[in-house]
Amino acid sequence: MPGVFGIIDFNKPVADCHLANRMRGILRHDRSYKDYVVSTDHCMLGASTPPYFNAILEPVQNPGKTLTLAMEGEIFNSAELRRELQGSGCAHQLGNDAELVLRLFELYGEGFADKVNGFFVAAIWDSLDHSATFVNDRLGMHYLYYSLRNDRMIFAPEMKALLCDPTIRKEMNPAAVADFFSFGFVMGDKCFIGDIKLMPPGSIMRYQGGKLLLHTYWNFPFKEDYPKRSTKEYIEELHQVLERAVERQTGQTPRCGLALSGGLDSRLIAGYMGKRVSPLSTFTFGDPPEIDEVRFAERVARIIGSRHHHITYSLDDFAGAFPKTAWLMEGLINTSEYYYLAREIGKHVDVAFCGHGGDTLSGRNIDKAVLKAGTREAIKQIIFRKYIRRVLPANNPQDLFSHRYYRLVKGRAQEDFDLTFSGIQAEIPANVVLHHDMKVATWRQFTRVLDLPRLYVRYRYPFFDYDVLDFFLGLPPRMRFHEIVYRGVLIDKFGGLADIPLPNRRVSIRTERHLRFYYALRNRVGYFLLGKFHKTLRQFAPPECAISYNVEAYRGPLKGLVSSLVLDGNRKRGYFDQQYLERTLADYVNGASNESFLMHKLITFELFHRLFLDVDELAPPAGQLL
Repeated sequence: MPGVFGIIDFNKPVADCHLANRMRGILRHDRSYKDYVVSTDHCMLGASTPPYFNAILEPVQNPGKTLTLAMEGEIFNSAELRRELQGSGCAHQLGNDAELVLRLFELYGEGFADKVNGFFVAAIWDSLDHSATFVNDRLGMHYLYYSLRNDRMIFAPEMKALLCDPTIRKEMNPAAVADFFSFGFVMGDKCFIGDIKLMPPGSIMRYQGGKLLLHTYWNFPFKEDYPKRSTKEYIEELHQVLERAVERQTGQTPRCGLALSGGLDSRLIAGYMGKRVSPLSTFTFGDPPEIDEVRFAERVARIIGSRHHHITYSLDDFAGAFPKTAWLMEGLINTSEYYYLAREIGKHVDVAFCGHGGDTLSGRNIDKAVLKAGTREAIKQIIFRKYIRRVLPANNPQDLFSHRYYRLVKGRAQEDFDLTFSGIQAEIPANVVLHHDMKVATWRQFTRVLDLPRLYVRYRYPFFDYDVLDFFLGLPPRMRFHEIVYRGVLIDKFGGLADIPLPNRRVSIRTERHLRFYYALRNRVGYFLLGKFHKTLRQFAPPECAISYNVEAYRGPLKGLVSSLVLDGNRKRGYFDQQYLERTLADYVNGASNESFLMHKLITFELFHRLFLDVDELAPPAGQLL
């Protein structure tokens, strides 16, 4: 991913130039990428970025050249900040966002982070006091991995760039492995490699004299003393906030696109973009084209008048993307569909938008159990069950791991999960759920899944605009339950889009409000029947996954490849109980169970080892990466 990288070494007057250039090469995923490295006393500082239309292609310095800043990302309220600086007597020319951030840092110090609205990461080296300051946005949209050892810090936007350093031990962190196979992602600031950590979102890090100080400047400040306001008032306010956010993020942008599913979140963004952007390109993947996601997305595209692109790919394409996505996403995901979505987006637009985050913020994860939860412990158990059932439905990691490795991971996932609640200050159960989902799952799992287009184009998330975040933090839980306010905006402001059903529904969003009891009953009956008569009903069921090839392909043409990765890989490494894997894979291939999520994680886990740990010299998979 694009971002800043470098080395700070207080043991040497000049940091390791060879290592910095090796990191630079690992981060250059395509010949079109732009990057730079500058050297100052004790510090090598650089950045790597795709050829974005507004790419920051060089570091910036103050007039005395005592401050050097490298940055990746965008500031969306730059016009207001420029006016503020001019009013403060700033006579410097402010070209790009990096120059703006440096002037803000000179004027306000670390406090500038409270003023900016954007997605960014910045590294600032002060040659006078030999200190480095790192700042990222509220939600940590640009990753910064780092490792500390012997008065030396190495940092980069991708973990593999740090693995270029031979002093970093290529040893797996058992706690991270426990997280990955309990929840599907790694929690907190941990990584698969024990020597490497990840900068938390909304944070400022200062490194000086071999010591790192880290503090959080923003941590979901809920406003729980809610005023008495009507639903209509909240709907109107959210409409205005979203309209401004889309206006702020589109601005004078050149060719714009939108990753469009058949669901609610991207549909709402499509409504706003359809009014502001022309021409607008929209992109949907799915196979076959008759499925709800694809059909409903095409209907949305017709209403907003976009140039719609339906992306398909072959089974060979699907399998061929395995090592590429594992390399690019470093084993955390292996979503071939997003790889081809990203590649197609990159052919047509300069900036792409998505609806990511709308579901979490709007209240889709709030149900009656959450509202009725009386204690923090009850909320923890609700969230824990939701996370763990995806990977291990039986909720028994002792069966999955080998006896040897289970001793290392026993209880670690629960400990890590409990630790994620330590910084949550909200009291109302629904707010605790929102805080946890945003700072844990959204940051470490879902944002990374959707990150692939960033390898090609600027990728923007209107729901993560700071004004939108502030609105939802001040929205009463009763207004988030059943997404009353969120859906109300679509119904009131974009009636044509609200008339299109959601996937797996047969009535419009407008009508669906009155059928909640029916859907709840249908789901309960459906789950009961599937659990009771699964073996009989599965012969009449349609394919289980219509968006991605993975379920059917893993059972059919690719079962040999899956078997080789999962079974042969474990014979060598011994993480898991071999008989459990053989039995689970056999049941999966025969259709007796659907453990596709676990299979998916086992595949990416093995590919991570082959690409990053089994080799002496890191190298991307053969062939064109992007």
